[in-house]
Amino acid sequence: MPASFRGEWWYRLDRKGRISVPADFRRVICSRNDGDTQSITIVYGDSALEKLICYTDQGIQKIDAAISRMQRYSSQREYLQYFFQTRSIRLQLDPNGRLLLPVQLRNKIDLQKEVCFVGKGDTFEIWHPDAYESYCRALEQSIADGSERAMLHDSINQFM
Repeated sequence: MPASFRGEWWYRLDRKGRISVPADFRRVICSRNDGDTQSITIVYGDSALEKLICYTDQGIQKIDAAISRMQRYSSQREYLQYFFQTRSIRLQLDPNGRLLLPVQLRNKIDLQKEVCFVGKGDTFEIWHPDAYESYCRALEQSIADGSERAMLHDSINQFM
């Protein structure tokens, strides 16, 4: 099983919009990409998406294959093409392991100085730190308030 993206990492953007990708994440990118070891696809999605979702070549190929199997011109396929294919960009890490985030992406989630990288197993996300903290609090609160708490704790215990 290939390595997975794990953990939370806070980094600073430089004046040119470059950001260092965590070394652990760079190793996973290399292990999951065939041949071109330094590229990722960043999905910025629709207007409601508050983060950038980053896929290795292997990961985005699985999504593309699933979309291609859908009924051509169906509203679902059209929307998924828009979300994952139109609203995405393929970027190369530079030799120092940095990404140059285009202004369009930085503006989409209001990145100015600091960035939060979030591991999600087969993908990783880039967040504005304040938005990520809000997301975490809301997620934890939704579980604390709901009947799902016991079920989730049972699920967590399966892994311990």
